[in-house]
Amino acid sequence: MFRYLSLVGCLGLFLVLVLGLGGGVAGAAGSGSQSQAAMVTDENASSSAHPVYEYEPGGELDDCIQTFYDPDMYNWYSMRNTCSFKIHWTSVNPGGSGDIRAGGKASNGQSRAEMAQYSDTEFVFCREGFVPVDGSGRYWRGGPYRCRR
Repeated sequence: MFRYLSLVGCLGLFLVLVLGLGGGVAGAAGSGSQSQAAMVTDENASSSAHPVYEYEPGGELDDCIQTFYDPDMYNWYSMRNTCSFKIHWTSVNPGGSGDIRAGGKASNGQSRAEMAQYSDTEFVFCREGFVPVDGSGRYWRGGPYRCRR
């Protein structure tokens, strides 16, 4: 029984990985996205090359993120996603990350006074399933970035 579940679990994971990496990643059909995903080789891979999908973030995400202090969420710094797809946000100073569904909002849990304590706050946004990385392909910690799956 355990072998059967293990085999089924592995098959399911394989299908998720194949389907997750095989689709159009930078623009959903009909979204009007102008960014393009590219498949590159992960330089940090061991002996075999692993496909990595990445794209340069652009205006499509900038145009659909609204930031505000939300009176419905303790007046915390919040972001509203007006895009038709889920977005992943990441910040430094204060650090945090999360997903915002299409039409939804999220908060970093910081008040106006707490946000004022940080002089170098940065927020970046990627499509769902992507995370920001720096020029070396490491997880983003500030500065220029691109989105990678």
